[in-house]
Amino acid sequence: MRRFSSIAFIGAIALVGCSSKAPASLESALKSDDASISYLETLHKRTPKSALADTATWNAISTQDNSLFVISYESLSPESKGQIAHNLKIAFAAYPDIGLQAETAKIWGMDTNAITNLRENKPTKIAERIDLTNVSYFGFKEWMEDFTTQANDLSIEKFSEILDENNEIKDLEAQLNTQIDIEKYDFNYGRITIDGLHWSGLAPAISAKADEDESTTKIWDAISGYARWSRAFNIDALLTKDTKGEFIMRQNVAGADDMTQDIDMKFDIPFVGLLGYNQGDTAFITYKDIDMQMTQDMKSDENGMDISMDQGGTTGLLTVRDFKVSNLFSHLANRELPPTSATNLLSLGKWHGEDMHSRMSGDTISVSESFDIDLTHFHWLIPTKMSFNAPDTTYDISSFLNIFSDMISSMAPQDMDAKEFDDMNTFFEGIDGVLGEHDLENLSFAGNFSYDWNPETGKFDLNLDYNFKELLGFDIEFNGFIGDFTSFETAYKTDENLRGDTFTKLLSEKVGLDHAHYSITDHGVGLDKIFGLVIDIAKLVPEDKAGQMAMLQNTDAPNLRLMASSMVRMGGMAGKEQFPQAVTWSNLAADFLQKGGEFKFAIDPDTTLNQKSVDEAKANGVEKPEDIINFIGVAVTHTAPAE
Repeated sequence: MRRFSSIAFIGAIALVGCSSKAPASLESALKSDDASISYLETLHKRTPKSALADTATWNAISTQDNSLFVISYESLSPESKGQIAHNLKIAFAAYPDIGLQAETAKIWGMDTNAITNLRENKPTKIAERIDLTNVSYFGFKEWMEDFTTQANDLSIEKFSEILDENNEIKDLEAQLNTQIDIEKYDFNYGRITIDGLHWSGLAPAISAKADEDESTTKIWDAISGYARWSRAFNIDALLTKDTKGEFIMRQNVAGADDMTQDIDMKFDIPFVGLLGYNQGDTAFITYKDIDMQMTQDMKSDENGMDISMDQGGTTGLLTVRDFKVSNLFSHLANRELPPTSATNLLSLGKWHGEDMHSRMSGDTISVSESFDIDLTHFHWLIPTKMSFNAPDTTYDISSFLNIFSDMISSMAPQDMDAKEFDDMNTFFEGIDGVLGEHDLENLSFAGNFSYDWNPETGKFDLNLDYNFKELLGFDIEFNGFIGDFTSFETAYKTDENLRGDTFTKLLSEKVGLDHAHYSITDHGVGLDKIFGLVIDIAKLVPEDKAGQMAMLQNTDAPNLRLMASSMVRMGGMAGKEQFPQAVTWSNLAADFLQKGGEFKFAIDPDTTLNQKSVDEAKANGVEKPEDIINFIGVAVTHTAPAE
């Protein structure tokens, strides 16, 4: 068996473990999602222009010194004037029992100049293409088991340090003392193809600071190491086909009634692609036809508990654009957080998903047509803009309730009265029937969220709009100021003893409200369905346990709506002594309950509502409740439904 070392070859593969007409170039491929996906789909059809690595090239690689990694293979076989490596293994030199293995490996476009540059850790183009088949990890099962055990031991140690010996939770250590067995850790790729692999140079490791404790040192070792390697190379294109994985773990919690928990996670991703990876920044990532499944079984012989949960889902398409962490990694590689002056640090990308299905116990409980998330704007580590849009999601409420009912039944105490148990099951079965009667077995949802903060001025806008189709719609908006970045930074750097007062002063001076509103809209039949549902659920409760719900059992939806609106009107009459507007507002709310339409509560002050304007209003004699309400700019409206 041949053994040799390589700095860059493993770097590219390690990244994989972590992450119409096809366009003719990478630049044109990045212009749209469709073009990017088409480029990746035809990657294997693009014949490399360079020669396949020959025996001399493989031998030259094997002469490298001072490598962090070790590669071994069983044999070489000729193909197209080059050589294919068989049963390749790649591992850390310090941990030779942990790494990647591939059935076959091909490299195009690697020459002696690249090998020399790699040996000297100089920037270079490593290869035009690397192609691996039947790739898997080895040694990770044992590593994961050791890692989880060490993490559990560390948790016990830390809790022991902060808890008093006489703490009431006397068996806390026993509860934390979890025996963990990793029964399976399989992670396989059918094929990995890398085009345009370039070496940027691996930055030297930074030593731990003198004042670091052992746990902090371990954390920084992991973070800085990952950041250094992430910035060490670039990739033009990467494609993995038929990615599959399974993770099985068994936990035995000694101090929790000898409870056991078995977890089995599986996933299958036929297509994963990446374009334009540059030292941590990624121009485009895509996943197609994701299928994930997790089964959890929890048992306790002490109390007879036996709970099984089965959940998972599929995603037809997931894409991410403009994911940028290279600037952040440049600081983390040096074992330091970035200074607050480094404002252009990261972008978590624009995410787009299509055709998503969620499952529980084998039943589909939600279906989402698509979603879009924008997380591209940050100032230092703080997001300045975010948005989320999900235009069409349907929840199967009936299936979810049936699953919940089964789970509650499995958790019922062994000594539970038989009649009480039957009543509980009857109640849940009845709810399922009631949902069908009111056409609420499925709930369709559309939602939008946006957030915008100006770090220089402190201006802040937040909008949340969510609608349950053919039921109710809600709209929330806030506009104002929450403070600028420099002010918060200055307050944080204040002496620890004065920091609380400094933040209090900052909030009083910088936080203000220009506008806010909350509205609820009845889409024609929403309130009718809700009031009818409340009545029919109340009727499911046995008469001897109904109590105050007995009143609901003897009415109907129109009468209940009238009753609710009358109570709101009476509440307004009771509050008119404190402020006259109460009568008008309560009548508007009552009209909404009785007739539907839109009910809106808004605050629109003439000037920004903040500590300064409040103090000025008090000085000008604004003291009575009705005057305060006028000063704040409260407005309550009801818009009747269209005829």
